[in-house]
Amino acid sequence: MLVAEEIGEMESTLDHFGMLELLKNHYGDGSVYVPDGASTDLLVMAVQQGYVNEEGYLTRKGRKYVTEHRLQKNRY
Repeated sequence: MLVAEEIGEMESTLDHFGMLELLKNHYGDGSVYVPDGASTDLLVMAVQQGYVNEEGYLTRKGRKYVTEHRLQKNRY
């Protein structure tokens, strides 16, 4: 049986991977798009957390997040 802490960690992991997948969906000018069939809730969360600005473009924080996670992936 999962305890509340483990459930919270799992949700956090899912949010992390979902956020990364969303932020990787951007055009060359930095505008983020939500793929067909995906929920816009994650985009709203990305704006609230400062990864995407109100106009829908990656912020410096968002670009840094994507870059850091791409570098981590390349290490393994």
